[in-house]
Amino acid sequence: IREGGFSNCSHLIQLVFPTGYEFEIREVGDNAFLNTRFQIYYEDRSKHPSTRTETTLDVLLSEVTKIGNSAFEGCGSVNGELKFSNLQNIGDSAFKGCSGLSSLEGGNDVKIGSSAFENCTSLGTITMRVNKIGDSAFYGCKGLTNIFGSTEGSLTLSCDVGDYSFGDCDSITSVKLDNTNLGSCAFIGCDGISKVEVGNNLSALKNGTFRDCINLETLTFGSQPSLSIIEKSAFYGDIKLKGNNENLFVVPDTVLHIDEYAFYGCEALTSITLGSKVAFISDHVFEGCISLETITISDTATIKAIGDYSFVGCKKLSKIFGNNVGELTLSVT
Repeated sequence: IREGGFSNCSHLIQLVFPTGYEFEIREVGDNAFLNTRFQIYYEDRSKHPSTRTETTLDVLLSEVTKIGNSAFEGCGSVNGELKFSNLQNIGDSAFKGCSGLSSLEGGNDVKIGSSAFENCTSLGTITMRVNKIGDSAFYGCKGLTNIFGSTEGSLTLSCDVGDYSFGDCDSITSVKLDNTNLGSCAFIGCDGISKVEVGNNLSALKNGTFRDCINLETLTFGSQPSLSIIEKSAFYGDIKLKGNNENLFVVPDTVLHIDEYAFYGCEALTSITLGSKVAFISDHVFEGCISLETITISDTATIKAIGDYSFVGCKKLSKIFGNNVGELTLSVT
């Protein structure tokens, strides 16, 4: 189906395909069914009068391997469960705003484009093996619970993931990161997340990765982490964050830099241990951590700089341990 084939055809009501002919649709082009609504029929013309049998989109596209950019964006005919066992490439905004889509099954090594399922508010199940997830791919999919073979809100990622990819996906409850690249604000505003496991491959927690995940409590790291930086606002506003299962937040020895606002407003954080390689603590990092009492700095660490307002509002902070913190003047307001 060619690019723009039925794009914005507001009067399109039916697609009718004759029976008795063999054909396979392997690709749906960009904007092919953008902002349309229609029913699909197979028509038997060997009879008089001819008869029609209604079918579904996934039957029509059972052999499809590629769905182009915005192919079904805003399409009112995308409803319920769809199964595309050979699907390998889902374009940018391919199903964006398809609020009736509840489940989609694809193939192996699938590439999911940017905003592919953005604001598919009824999407609960996505079943496929993926090799890349684009920016905002599932942003606003508030009902998404069965993801890539995991169930009950758990999500394990082993591929590259773009910015805002799962933002506002409120039904995700736990995340395991086995991947190497995770975009900025990947899980921003995910109210349901309570537990995160960061595996050994991830090199950076980028800007706003878990910002405003207001129910995130537990975060643990693998035994041999690669994490080198916690970027700006990574845990901003995570008011229940405590750390590991013993309510201690342990920053891995591999981390060199903690950017500004990284733990801003983490009101439940009581104790944090900084690893041996942390050299820079930027501005406002622990501002508003009203329960923070203790910071432990590895004896082998050398803190070169602590930014402005790093501990503003940390009224309970009374102990900072470490032999090589340099000249440290702490004023808590």
